[in-house]
Amino acid sequence: MSNRAMHRLRSVILAAGLVWGGQAHAEFCLIAVDDNLWLTRFDQANQLLNQRVDQAGYVITEQNRLNIEKIISAVKVLTKNGDVNSERQVTVTRKAQEASASVYVEQNQREAILTAQERFGPRGQSVDPCGSADLIGASLDSIENISKGAADLLKLDSVDVGPGKAQDVDQVIKARISSYSPAQVDVESLLSGSDEDAGRFLSHAAGLPLRKSLATDRPLEARLRLLEARRAEALRSPALMSLAAVRAAYHGASHGGSAGSAVEAIDKLLEVYGGGPKFEAWQKELATKHERGLLQEFTKLRALSLRLQRIDTEIDDRVSAVMAVLLAGETSQRTEEATDEQH
Repeated sequence: MSNRAMHRLRSVILAAGLVWGGQAHAEFCLIAVDDNLWLTRFDQANQLLNQRVDQAGYVITEQNRLNIEKIISAVKVLTKNGDVNSERQVTVTRKAQEASASVYVEQNQREAILTAQERFGPRGQSVDPCGSADLIGASLDSIENISKGAADLLKLDSVDVGPGKAQDVDQVIKARISSYSPAQVDVESLLSGSDEDAGRFLSHAAGLPLRKSLATDRPLEARLRLLEARRAEALRSPALMSLAAVRAAYHGASHGGSAGSAVEAIDKLLEVYGGGPKFEAWQKELATKHERGLLQEFTKLRALSLRLQRIDTEIDDRVSAVMAVLLAGETSQRTEEATDEQH
């Protein structure tokens, strides 16, 4: 066998041994090769393989380093984001709490302002407090001045039969005849005439005063005549007072308040509270009032009602006094008639 054939045989055996060794994983076969070229190429291939393996290891190591750096960066970013989110959460929570507290305080302030406006503002007041107070005050003054106006009227000189006046009958007759006019016996003079005409109407309505004494009277007779005259004045007084009160109620220019006469004052109250022209406007204004305003309006109307009831009671008392005087006069007259019959 030639040398060339021997080299080929060695190469095949060495290759087969390598292949067999790679498959068995447990065996290794070392075969000597005398081919320098093959050995050189084998060494070069081995070096190249080792370089590729080292390079692959370096690449893997570098890739692992880069991956670790990316993971670390991601962790840092995640941690930073977590801190930022936590800070944002704290900021949002704080801002929300501050906003809630601000809204709560502002709401309480507005509720307090609203309550104050409802209690002390226009809704918390009665309807037209100043105007209604002036109207009611002036009206009640006019109504309550009826008694004063009536008393002042009875003190006039034209009322010659007033209680306590000691005018001579002859002088009264002459004065009435000299100053007589049809208006003095017209009831219109009592309601809307002058004070002098109203006084003369009362005098004519009451009749002549009784003589209090005569020159021929004895002392006892003079006293009896004076007592009879006083008795007549007492019987006339309630009726004269009632007629004078009617005059004062209809004619309040001298004795009424700023609302005019008592009748005019009552008409003004009825215009607002009794279904008059201003009643609808008063109702509409009343519908806008708060509870406090409604209570004030109710209190005002209740006070007005009580004052009017008291005045109405005074009127009933005057009527009762007139009826009692009439009954007393009738009883006295019948007693005198019975006494005369016995004598």
